[in-house]
Amino acid sequence: MPVESWFPTVVFYEDFMLPPEVRQGVLEAVRERAEPQLVDSGIVVTAMNTPNDLHLDPRLAPLFDTFESPLRKFFFEVMRFDPAMVDFFVGRCWPVVQVDDGQEGVAHHHVGAAFSAVYFLEAPEGSGPLTLYKPFDSPHDPLQKAGESELTFRQTTYQAVENRLILFSSALRHKREPNRGPVGDRVAIAFDVYTMVDIDARTSGFPRMEFLRKLG
Repeated sequence: MPVESWFPTVVFYEDFMLPPEVRQGVLEAVRERAEPQLVDSGIVVTAMNTPNDLHLDPRLAPLFDTFESPLRKFFFEVMRFDPAMVDFFVGRCWPVVQVDDGQEGVAHHHVGAAFSAVYFLEAPEGSGPLTLYKPFDSPHDPLQKAGESELTFRQTTYQAVENRLILFSSALRHKREPNRGPVGDRVAIAFDVYTMVDIDARTSGFPRMEFLRKLG
């Protein structure tokens, strides 16, 4: 009795050890964007309360150079996108700083982008993980099961691992979970990858043309 799993989604992740000077520059850029009054009061720094153009900071250029080759391999060799027909751009990027018992995020997805990503710069033990949700609900999903499998999952969790990049479809709802106790700050950057170049700067959620940074 063959059983086939159709229409899977995909998550890419890889660990990137940064040279100390690159890491320091990225952390300095993130900390400058993270308003001290927000961090001191326990409010999580996200795209909602900081500018989304962190990728244009020169201190992040070496970081995106490091990401470029593995991401291009994922896009063009694994996913088989046609490099003659498709270009990819980082269009939005922002810091994510979650302190100690910082509140969990709200499940959401990023309208307009093709892929979304998070890179963990600092993830002390107990840091809140990233939860990804199935892109749609089926009538059989709520039925009681004796166990989960790749055919029945409704959500999955990726631990916050220092130096790890996680890339996933922007259509997937996701949220950050709270830190488990007074662990210190979980520090990351998040960014969206776009494929279009004729972006309407007046549309919420889309970057301006001058914000685009081509991958490759």
